[in-house]
Amino acid sequence: MRLGAAMLAAAIACGGCAGTHAAPGAPHGILFVAGPWVRTNHGGLPPRDTRAYRDGRLVATYHARVLPARDRAAASLLYDELAGTARPIAGGPSSAFDPCPVSYHLSGRDIELSPDGRHGVCLGPGDDAVVVFDVPRWRSTRRTIFRMSAYGGAASWLDDRRIAVMEHRPECPRGVQKFEGFRGVAIIDLDGRVLERGPCVSTVLARPRGLIYERYHVAFDTLTSVLHAVTGNPIPRLEFSSDGGRTWRDGRPQFADADGRVFYFDAQAWEGTLWVDGLPTAFRRSSRAGWAMP
Repeated sequence: MRLGAAMLAAAIACGGCAGTHAAPGAPHGILFVAGPWVRTNHGGLPPRDTRAYRDGRLVATYHARVLPARDRAAASLLYDELAGTARPIAGGPSSAFDPCPVSYHLSGRDIELSPDGRHGVCLGPGDDAVVVFDVPRWRSTRRTIFRMSAYGGAASWLDDRRIAVMEHRPECPRGVQKFEGFRGVAIIDLDGRVLERGPCVSTVLARPRGLIYERYHVAFDTLTSVLHAVTGNPIPRLEFSSDGGRTWRDGRPQFADADGRVFYFDAQAWEGTLWVDGLPTAFRRSSRAGWAMP
């Protein structure tokens, strides 16, 4: 089943009336679930199919990547990163769209629309330049506003005017992974000014109710993990915190919904089953997931 933008627009308006039975574990609102990465003899290609669910009911399937507008699903974009084009999810023609024309933008979460869908942020050459742009006029408005530390890898909208990034901070410890050392959370405005600073972590993801911190840790819960640690080759796992670092859970966060629930993949897998609150959802064999309010 492959449904068009008009069907999704109708589903947004009518509360998901056009769809199948609700899938267990789905968030309220519009969930976008990308299929697995496409592997070829020449390497991997980005996922080409994204399924859209309204309150757990399938309402559309797109042969493209969806860039969600968190506060307004109808402002989301259908993005073809291979062709360098995009079109409104609510309908309309495709046009050129390549705000960060480097290989890094094929790898996952590094182009993100502002919650209202009017602006965008992405990572530029070297994966350390924070680039902002206005969506309709991305060529003329694209500009670098901030330089992160090497392997910065995070630029996420806290709201329409503030972006969470990772900055170089000498006092931060090196960490379990070599690429997570000397980095701390910073909140910047659209001119790149630092408004406030957060803790030293691996990376950060913004959500409607605040920030999700991510870091690596080494668990000693199996004989294999103990042996690796003893021999100097520890196996780190990714964990996250949605309460300011007070508690941590293993997992690779994808998004948080308006209720504050964090949806995530397995800590050591780039694709698989989407989890929430320690339980698997019905959404499996996914490589990327996003969410927006209708």
